[in-house]
Amino acid sequence: MAQLPTGNAGPHEGTPATSPSPDAPRGPRLVVSRESDEASLRAARREVQRRIESQGVLSREVREMLEDCWTQALARARQREGPGGSSWFMLLRVMDDLLWSVQVKLSTDDRKRLMGILPSLIADVHEGMVQGQWSSDRRDGFLATLVDCHASAVKAGFKKRLTPL
Repeated sequence: MAQLPTGNAGPHEGTPATSPSPDAPRGPRLVVSRESDEASLRAARREVQRRIESQGVLSREVREMLEDCWTQALARARQREGPGGSSWFMLLRVMDDLLWSVQVKLSTDDRKRLMGILPSLIADVHEGMVQGQWSSDRRDGFLATLVDCHASAVKAGFKKRLTPL
């Protein structure tokens, strides 16, 4: 990325510029930062929307958490580490696992996989919500709802398997 000029030229042409004083205007840097923040938020929203749209049925609570909190967490990760950062990809993986986890589980293998990933998934979702700066009460409320979503996904799978065609 090109460096922005500091606006502090040396006293003579050819003299290197000095570093900006703490009192120097920060306008250009703030504009670049704001544009970067907006680009990060747009990229995060695109990823969340793309994944939500690929789902069949999704609870309102999961959708809202992803559109609000998870989008913020992704944007912050991208701002911190850039578009190829490890936090960005970890949050995308957790979102994919979360979306899979709340879909109906028809097979025994899917139910076993869900039970196997739940402890780490819950911990990762919690960490993502911390990064998205949700309050403790909101995180706890969402995780309680998530338990219900997982129970429904497993129960619905049993019902579909038992329903004759």
